[in-house]
Amino acid sequence: MKGWKPWLAATVVTGMVACGMLAIGVAAAVNPRGINPSDRPAAAAAASGDSQAQVAQLQSQVADYQAREQQYQAELSQAQQAVQGYQQVLLALQERGVIQITGDGQILVRGGGG
Repeated sequence: MKGWKPWLAATVVTGMVACGMLAIGVAAAVNPRGINPSDRPAAAAAASGDSQAQVAQLQSQVADYQAREQQYQAELSQAQQAVQGYQQVLLALQERGVIQITGDGQILVRGGGG
């Protein structure tokens, strides 16, 4: 009988696979910790909801910062225009001889004893 060796090998392999499956099943059944919360579908869905809420919050903060940046840019533009106005006034006063600006930035007012 040539057929008994393959049957014996198949039975041994099937028995080993069955023992492995039984060992895994028993280990899972007696595990006191059970399944990690991150592996549970409800926990994963809640975490996904938390992530979406966090993304929405961060997007809101970005929008706030962008609005604040636009406000600062507008204020900076106004300040630059004011500085240009002051420079024009100082230049006009200097050209008329009313003031003198020294190299170190001091402004000397000339007396106009007119």
